[in-house]
Amino acid sequence: MSSRRTRPWRWRATDRQRSATDVADHPGWQAGAIVTSDDGKVHYGVARVEVYLPGLDSLKAKRTLVRRMQAALQRELSCSVAEVGGQDLWQRAVLGVAVAASSATGVDRVLDRIRAIIERDPRVEVLAVSDLADHLDPDLGDRPTV
Repeated sequence: MSSRRTRPWRWRATDRQRSATDVADHPGWQAGAIVTSDDGKVHYGVARVEVYLPGLDSLKAKRTLVRRMQAALQRELSCSVAEVGGQDLWQRAVLGVAVAASSATGVDRVLDRIRAIIERDPRVEVLAVSDLADHLDPDLGDRPTV
């Protein structure tokens, strides 16, 4: 058995039971179905960020800088980040950033801040940022029942 401490799981029930009259308003939902109080849409955004890293002379130096960019984005925006292109080039990198939120405003805020966070490091020049935001509607027929 390990002596390392682990963080306790913090699963909290944020969904609430709806009354039978609320459920009757939506075809396909059954009595006792757990639903959230919002509209159930999943809003998501993805971005492709091309960066130029002048002055680097090795892939090791590039990896260090790319990891710092990834960590800053993950820490400040709570998004997923991966190097998706230019892995064999010393001074170029392409990052893929993905975020999901319960509102379109939340996704837009994250996508708008990506460039500013990366450009804080004076060793990095952002060449291009392209992004896309959309949402998925809930499928009313596949709601889990309790």
